[in-house]
Amino acid sequence: MIIFAFMNGCGFCDKAKKHLANEIDQGKVKVVEASEAKKHGMNGNGFPQFKSTITNKTSIGFKDKDKLMKDLGHSDDSKSVDNNGKVKFYHMKGCGFCSRAMDMLKPLIDQGHIEVLSHDKVPANVRGFPHFEGPKGEHSGLPKSPEELMNKVGNGPVENFQTIQYREYFMHTGNTPGI
Repeated sequence: MIIFAFMNGCGFCDKAKKHLANEIDQGKVKVVEASEAKKHGMNGNGFPQFKSTITNKTSIGFKDKDKLMKDLGHSDDSKSVDNNGKVKFYHMKGCGFCSRAMDMLKPLIDQGHIEVLSHDKVPANVRGFPHFEGPKGEHSGLPKSPEELMNKVGNGPVENFQTIQYREYFMHTGNTPGI
């Protein structure tokens, strides 16, 4: 996700808001007041100001969308803003919560909705595992259920996704994390 610090009355901020309207509507870009810039790790010394929650990079001033994405490190496929709708799951070997998440999310992983990545590929700002990134945001820690995770960071409920299928899966495997 990209945080966009917006200052009322700033012509370049208005222009950037119009230029990024689709990304804002899709939840890929979150607009915050200029007064909140420092809270999001930006210096607040110029607007519009942008910060990637994935790469931790910042950019100040109006730029066309491609240039902005490149400056924020989102032009490379491995760091794309929406990852083609998939959720990235950063997993660390030996982490019990990561193993429980892997078991709980196995059907979504098998269906290709969640991509599992090694902990050494996690963005610098992440402070815990398991860590998830998706089109709607980020989550660190073991989610209560697959639904909670997908509603929080994914594109909402996954097509053909039913809790009962997961309960049956977990009953069969002996695991019942969060459901």
